[in-house]
Amino acid sequence: MKGPTNSRHRRGGRAADCATLEMLCLRKGTGGSNPPLSAVSFARPSTRVIQKTPSLWAFFRWWRISLISVSHSDCEHLVAPSESPRDETERQEAERQTRTSLMRVFGERKMHPRSDLGQNFLIDLNLLELVVRAAELTPADVALEVGTGTGGMTTFLARQAGHVISVEVDRHVHAIAQEKTAGIDNITLLLTDALKNKNQLHPLVLETIARELAVDPQRRLKLVANLPYHVAAPVISNLIVTGLPWERMVVTIQWEMAERLAAPPGTGDYSALSIWLQAQCRIEILKKLGPQVFWPRPQVDSAIVIIHPHPEAAARIENRPFLHDFLRRVFTLRRKHLRSVLATVYKGHLAKARGAEILNDMGLGENARAEELPVATLVELANRLFREIGECVMGQDN
Repeated sequence: MKGPTNSRHRRGGRAADCATLEMLCLRKGTGGSNPPLSAVSFARPSTRVIQKTPSLWAFFRWWRISLISVSHSDCEHLVAPSESPRDETERQEAERQTRTSLMRVFGERKMHPRSDLGQNFLIDLNLLELVVRAAELTPADVALEVGTGTGGMTTFLARQAGHVISVEVDRHVHAIAQEKTAGIDNITLLLTDALKNKNQLHPLVLETIARELAVDPQRRLKLVANLPYHVAAPVISNLIVTGLPWERMVVTIQWEMAERLAAPPGTGDYSALSIWLQAQCRIEILKKLGPQVFWPRPQVDSAIVIIHPHPEAAARIENRPFLHDFLRRVFTLRRKHLRSVLATVYKGHLAKARGAEILNDMGLGENARAEELPVATLVELANRLFREIGECVMGQDN
């Protein structure tokens, strides 16, 4: 008895719901105070309606509108939603660089990310936005991106920068980025290595930057990139020495590299690179990133680093090529006493006694080591050596 009663009740409820829905459709808003039923209210009834007629909403979801016995002319004011929630999600994923969208794109092309090129794509939208926001881009900026990838960050940059120059060495992902950025007229995609060699940026990159900067004397250069790990140090270091009017770098790099860039004296990470950059820049580690925010996941942590030029500190350097060479020489023997190091690395150019005299004049004792000295002290030592033997040493290297 209980089963049939429930069955009749359900059938009766559905019939009543259908009749109610037909009445709502046939009411076109004339002759009454209620407005016609809109597409929004039809597709997503208000909480009040759902609470009063739960069986109507259940039937509506089950019957899918199209099977209701109401003519098109009677309900011509009802318009179906143009995009379903699922379509909207797929569209957003296509625009954003997510793990799902990247796997789909690579799968369709039967491609795999190349670990030898450091292809670890940043897939956290919040972190992409953080990088771009930290760059503080304006229409007066030329944004340089090294490592276009599939164009996930490139499109973000183009929304704020006056122009974006994006460099990619892999022709396959370059083609994907071309498709993704098609129609965006303030993006230049370069298919080339960013470096000519470890000490110089590629001429094509430099020429393109110079051309875009020449558009307006007020334009400034900003490096904003998820840098491939294996080129991070040379890209940063070589950009500094170009003489280009760079204003800021906001980059994701390997965590160990970030620690080296910002390392203080007397630590294991303090190196020639640390001093070279700190002698000319201010370095800030903005955020540490775990492997899970990249696809594929790298084996190490990463960091977002902000680098600003430090003109006052850079002005103290008398000769940058000599400083670079000096740091490279002395840090090959970083743990040895500087007196013996100078005699070794400048053999034939600087007598041991003269080297000791220079160190004494600076207040550096017999036990002084390069790895323990502050940046300013090493810069001053390089300057003194340059005045003493710079012409001879640099002439020999050239």
